[in-house]
Amino acid sequence: MSRWVLFDFDGTIAESTDALLSFFNSHIYGRYSSQKLTADDFHTLRSLSLAEKIRFINVPFYKIPLLVRMCRKHFHTMIDDLHIVEGLEEACLSLRQQGYRLGIVSTNNRENIVNFLEQKGVSSLFSLVMCDSGPFLSVKHRTLRKFLRQENITGEAVVYVGDELRDILACRETAIPVVSVAWGWENRELLEKNNPGCVIEDTRELPGIIATLSTQNQLKHVPLSS
Repeated sequence: MSRWVLFDFDGTIAESTDALLSFFNSHIYGRYSSQKLTADDFHTLRSLSLAEKIRFINVPFYKIPLLVRMCRKHFHTMIDDLHIVEGLEEACLSLRQQGYRLGIVSTNNRENIVNFLEQKGVSSLFSLVMCDSGPFLSVKHRTLRKFLRQENITGEAVVYVGDELRDILACRETAIPVVSVAWGWENRELLEKNNPGCVIEDTRELPGIIATLSTQNQLKHVPLSS
């Protein structure tokens, strides 16, 4: 039976808060926004939807695609300051030992992710890195559909692990069960309002949650009909 656990990258695997705040204040503040961000602001942002976040940082909506491209372009300069979320490597090793195949589906740039994984010495954990690095952030459902077609499976053969509302929405569009994690860019309260399958706050919970879903036959190898 082919069983996949797919992960978001930013905020789910990579703990990138400090690096991205530094990037914003160095490259965005004063040029595209009059709002300088602090660590306290990050806690506020975690409780806001994507549209509310954009309003909070005081950047015009039409500038967002440009800023997304800028962030991806400068990502390689931040890798030394990024860290794997504490305990996630051990959770992934446990999932591999249980027989799951692990992959990453992200709206970041594939080269950025591969470089990060190689530098941190964890690239062997992941069988796949698939990205849709278009100018908009709400395109993950397209990449998930592409993955399902590529593997010739339906969403029942997969579980997705992510830290944002847009992960929940992308999984809803592709009928993929989702485990939301509250250690990333959005907090537990905001995630729970949008009814994911479950929300966890500790990486040590992840292998058990995935095993429970599998026991309940929610992770099946279901080929797509031809």
